[in-house]
Amino acid sequence: MSDSKSLSLYYVACLVSSPVKEEIMAFMKEIERMTGAKHAQKSPPHITLFPPFKMKSDNENQVIKHLKEICKDISPFEVRVNGVSGFAPRVVYVNPVKNMELSDLRDSILTGLEESLGIIADRNTKKPFNPHITIANRDLKKEDYSFVIDYFKKIQFERTYSQNNLSLLKHNGKFWDVYDTISFGPHL
Repeated sequence: MSDSKSLSLYYVACLVSSPVKEEIMAFMKEIERMTGAKHAQKSPPHITLFPPFKMKSDNENQVIKHLKEICKDISPFEVRVNGVSGFAPRVVYVNPVKNMELSDLRDSILTGLEESLGIIADRNTKKPFNPHITIANRDLKKEDYSFVIDYFKKIQFERTYSQNNLSLLKHNGKFWDVYDTISFGPHL
């Protein structure tokens, strides 16, 4: 059995591109101003494709190689976000409109990392995929949830951005760093 102290924490995500990224980061800052909740700012705005998992740093190159293999057959696609929603009592998120490219990419990564590298996602990945871009979570007080949801539901927020890549993020002990980003399409 491996020593858990030698394991690092990772996840795979589609990062939101600019200028939509900056608008979503401004929402996070507004929530912090209104309620003090800032935990969601420990990650760049993203849509999680493979939830946090632990592995030895020695395996990073294998994961990157596998993600490149998946990405070579993916074409860039549009992501449309429309409004703000939540998972009561603490999670508030920008709502990406579901699309097949995103769902298929997520399925390929879940299956591929498990079959190729034995990395198994948590039990929640068996639920239907509900893409979301978190703007508040763990440290949002339950009593602030309705206030924040009501505030953001009044804001008309509909944007589209191009998704050209995915990223492997690694936790540094305080927040998440982008470890590597893999572009969609053939790799030389």
